[in-house]
Amino acid sequence: MRAAIALVAGAAADQSPYLAPYAWFHMAQALSQVGGPEWEKWRTGPHEALVGKQLGAGPLVGSWDPEQPWGRECGRIGTTALAVLLQAEYRFARLLDPRWRSRIR
Repeated sequence: MRAAIALVAGAAADQSPYLAPYAWFHMAQALSQVGGPEWEKWRTGPHEALVGKQLGAGPLVGSWDPEQPWGRECGRIGTTALAVLLQAEYRFARLLDPRWRSRIR
């Protein structure tokens, strides 16, 4: 479990050359369950990358271009929906009791 946490936490979303909200969404779901310093450190990357790529002018203001690997399948609406979900951290329900963190091996 610790090796998996380290692998996911090591995927620096802010260093990606493109948006990957589909992958980031699942990474965020996993890391938010564990919590702790891995989650706190990782979650700033997608936030900063997403804010920087959100369209600020024109008829598509507020959305994100579907430039991600799944952009063709998701389109603008799917890409924007995933980006918005990533911005709403309160949506990640904790399934693990935080007291169990010390038992993860």
